[in-house]
Amino acid sequence: HFTDTIKAPKGQYACITAQDQMHTLRSCAMLGAGGCVDGVYTAIFKGDPFFNGNWLQNGNLDGFKKSNSESSHDVIDITDFGMFMVLFMSTPAIDTPCTSVEPDLGHGDINGDGIVDGLDLAFVINNFLTSSKDCCCGAAAGVTVPRTEVSVRELRQMGLGDLAIADLDGNGLVNMDDITAFMAGDRPAKVAPVRGVKGSGVRSR
Repeated sequence: HFTDTIKAPKGQYACITAQDQMHTLRSCAMLGAGGCVDGVYTAIFKGDPFFNGNWLQNGNLDGFKKSNSESSHDVIDITDFGMFMVLFMSTPAIDTPCTSVEPDLGHGDINGDGIVDGLDLAFVINNFLTSSKDCCCGAAAGVTVPRTEVSVRELRQMGLGDLAIADLDGNGLVNMDDITAFMAGDRPAKVAPVRGVKGSGVRSR
């Protein structure tokens, strides 16, 4: 839950977007209903989008990688599962300060219980293949088409070689079979990286 006041230039506003770039897709709210009272617009992000609500949908774990145009900033897809596997069993601080500098690693603790585990993966699965909303400013730049499969070789070419850890069955692909394998109890095992290839050298067991 979050409540805040944001200063904006004077103008006639119709809508506003909001996103937690560590965890969610972008959502939007129309300002017409609340109007403008004493120079203050009010927007509420509430309710399941399936029932025409507009709360922020969790599971977008690679939205923070703005410097990499190949990363799926505005969709929840197989690369978010890969990012989950990179962060699996990590214990990040609950509070993450806002910063203009892109973080080195994501923050996979979606439910805020102190650990990245299967409860957080549930958000990725439940919102799989959904996309950010673009009600205010037109189509978003970058990757907007969700993917259900990507090869380990392609991940390395995209600068996302660390996500290769999600290839749990070792067939060179990260796809729905790996999600199924994880749900069945398979877990990644990190080994020494291959020299000269960032994020490579990952095997599963």
